[in-house]
Amino acid sequence: MRHFMKDSLGRTEKFGNLTGVTEFQYPDENEIKRLNGLVISGATCDCYDANLPFNPKLYEFIQEMYHKHTHIKILGVCYGHQVIAHCLGGKAQRIPELNIPFISAIEDIKVTQELKEKSYFKTAFPEGFESIYGIETHGDHIEVLPPKGELLGTSSSTKVEIW
Repeated sequence: MRHFMKDSLGRTEKFGNLTGVTEFQYPDENEIKRLNGLVISGATCDCYDANLPFNPKLYEFIQEMYHKHTHIKILGVCYGHQVIAHCLGGKAQRIPELNIPFISAIEDIKVTQELKEKSYFKTAFPEGFESIYGIETHGDHIEVLPPKGELLGTSSSTKVEIW
């Protein structure tokens, strides 16, 4: 398993047992068998732009993980949750009302009753809560959830904050 990732300055750093996708290299089958989870983080590009050199390969990778390796939990943050939705039949796009490239804000994300009823939510937050504050920068959002997607959080800037 690769244990190194490059930071934004091109330096290589060791990050324990993490596998980093750098230079378009994805985990091989042996590495995938050992994975328990996959995190797809934010990016400064559009997840729906198939002309970007890395998006088509990422689409294939996400679909393979979701359909063939169901033991792996997938978490998407920002671009990550948008590209996962895109790959599974949802629709991500620019926020139509946005007349600037992106917004940066502290969002009051309202959690849905469906999230509050999840066992993992109840375990993590036995007292419960109504909202989460998130510091966000985004210009795109999920317009349509994938067929099996479930809305779990919403805000004033986008209907789908958590799914």
